[in-house]
Amino acid sequence: MLSLSAAWRHQPAITCSSPELGRSFGHWVGNGTADLGVAGFVSDVELAEYLPTLDGVAPSAIAAFDLVCATPLSVNAVWTLTDDEYLERTLEGAAGDAAQHALAYLQQNAAATLRGPDGIRSIGLRNGLVGVRFQHGQAYDGAPDLHDHIVILNLAVGTDGRWGVLDEELLTSCTEAASEHHTRQLVAAIEQGSGLRFQHRKDPVDRVARWELALASRHILEPFRGLPSVREQAVTL
Repeated sequence: MLSLSAAWRHQPAITCSSPELGRSFGHWVGNGTADLGVAGFVSDVELAEYLPTLDGVAPSAIAAFDLVCATPLSVNAVWTLTDDEYLERTLEGAAGDAAQHALAYLQQNAAATLRGPDGIRSIGLRNGLVGVRFQHGQAYDGAPDLHDHIVILNLAVGTDGRWGVLDEELLTSCTEAASEHHTRQLVAAIEQGSGLRFQHRKDPVDRVARWELALASRHILEPFRGLPSVREQAVTL
């Protein structure tokens, strides 16, 4: 389940922290990091301070795109309730891997930079997208909510060797396909890593069929259903 939203330069900061968590640390992802010469860990505060230095190459008001990768309700419930540290780490690792697979999908199928007057032409990228991945275990109100953010910078190097902003229309047009890819990767990683199995079943509330852990009964899921969550804005497949 994914959502993709623009983060604007006039916002005080591009941040993936909740007030309860304080500063979060992520790491650089995407093949385009080679063009910037960056690697390793970065805090959301450092990222917000880093972006203004890119004004010369990314004049658009959109500084980045926030790709939110949510876990199914049952995964969040089991992750919250388990006292098995191995299972907890397995779910976190699977969520992080699936988020990076979603980025790789967009990088391969929806990554281009604009050229020409008013950005009327787009070309492919020399290496790929530049992003920073953060994993969180809470929603903004402090409720348990395992999810990942990938902040995709709105700049990249094209095949012509020049920096430019991303083709937003192309990027956003592939969100649903990337969401389906993310779900497949997440389900496969959890089943392989934990031995747990998923079922494609219809939600009793909204009647939408989703992949959920077979062991998670309606009784287990009910306390988590009403909590504010990134799932409310995510594409559900």
